Amino acid sequence: MLNLYNKIYDINSYNCVNFVCDAWKQLFNVDISKHVKLNISILDRHNFKKLDKPLSPCLILMSNKEHHIGIYYKYKVLHLTKSGVEYTRTEVASRGFKMVRYYAFNYN
Repeated sequence: MLNLYNKIYDINSYNCVNFVCDAWKQLFNVDISKHVKLNISILDRHNFKKLDKPLSPCLILMSNKEHHIGIYYKYKVLHLTKSGVEYTRTEVASRGFKMVRYYAFNYN
């Protein structure tokens, strides 16, 4: 997971969606990039199941006027912000967002 910390946010070329796809591939050896679109509010519903509470690992979708995505993993959230990569408690990662939802990836 250490080499994930060198990822840098760039509004035009590398954002939280790109990071989540790279991190999921590295951590779980599964490519989810074709299921997570740039518009992260629209996940491939065949491959993601909405959860009532987080299960490790799963995607965490945070939103208000904008959307942000990360990975809920081992009781923390791994995500890319404009300041860099963070691995922190959900309460910290979701600060400023009105809605937080969790999605499990269906490996079938």
